[in-house]
Amino acid sequence: MRNEDQSLPREQMLHGVRLIATDILAGLILNSGHVFAADNQDHVTERLIRFCS
Repeated sequence: MRNEDQSLPREQMLHGVRLIATDILAGLILNSGHVFAADNQDHVTERLIRFCS
């Protein structure tokens, strides 16, 4: 979620997300940047497999 001057304030954005997404799972993807799926492929793949199981 962006939290810069040109975006919605973080709490306002989170409130809107929580209204429609009732089961949210979050986590950190270490050693990654903007293209996290390419930067840490093993971790992302493991999390997707766990999520889809």
